[in-house]
Amino acid sequence: MKNKLIFGLFIGLFSLLNIHNVYAQTTATFGESGSETYNNTNTDTYIRNSAQTTNYGSEVGLYIMSNGDWKALVKFDVSQIPSNATVTSATLNLYLNAVYGSPGNVSFYRLLRNWVENITTWNIYDTGASWSTAGTGSGTDYVSTAVLIQDPGVALGVKTFDLTSQVQSWVNGSQSNYGLLLTNSIATTYYNFSSSEMG
Repeated sequence: MKNKLIFGLFIGLFSLLNIHNVYAQTTATFGESGSETYNNTNTDTYIRNSAQTTNYGSEVGLYIMSNGDWKALVKFDVSQIPSNATVTSATLNLYLNAVYGSPGNVSFYRLLRNWVENITTWNIYDTGASWSTAGTGSGTDYVSTAVLIQDPGVALGVKTFDLTSQVQSWVNGSQSNYGLLLTNSIATTYYNFSSSEMG
């Protein structure tokens, strides 16, 4: 199956098609003639309360678990999409490899810190820069109101999440693009999605 991040613009269709790669570097085309191209580079990691100084930027999985004790971070570069583009559809497809426990919602929150994939841990988002609260603080490290709350279910495979409104805000520059925090509020739920390192 393929993981996809799809942006539908008024100027055409922007589509990322990546086998098991949630955000691998991909060339996309857009424009009425399809003659314009650009490379999209994206990053992801997860942070873990029980390993507060460990970075997981090179791991092949994104884990969301145990009442927020494991959280995933994802970020995708939309800077080459014209700022005056109207985003008619932006959906994020993540490949679900495993789920344990009771089904529960995954919540997406807009991050407020410019985190670095191969540095970020439970305690820090960059070298010498700590989260306001270890593990990310609501209202300071991420916006407290969720962008999206959705139950992925228990069936394995591609899960689709609609991020149209959020992507529009990143494209037009009304909000800074530091990506999204993915977490859950059910202590017995465990999700394992493919990361960009899954080749």
